[in-house]
Amino acid sequence: MSNIWSQFAKLTAQAPAKVVKVVAHEGDESVVEDRSGQITRVPGITYAVGTFALMRDQRLTAAAADLTDGGIHYV
Repeated sequence: MSNIWSQFAKLTAQAPAKVVKVVAHEGDESVVEDRSGQITRVPGITYAVGTFALMRDQRLTAAAADLTDGGIHYV
């Protein structure tokens, strides 16, 4: 049985994920923009332009929900 600290380290070993918007495809790379406006090129064109994805370690790892509108209707 491993100690509690090594179990915790396994849970937090991954780099944090960022939600980014795919703004363009150039060759076999995607150009993405994060919330602060930083533009990054990442390998792959898995996600369509205009969609959101999770980026971890300079790779797109999963689709992300578009939370900009949130579907909230004000009365």
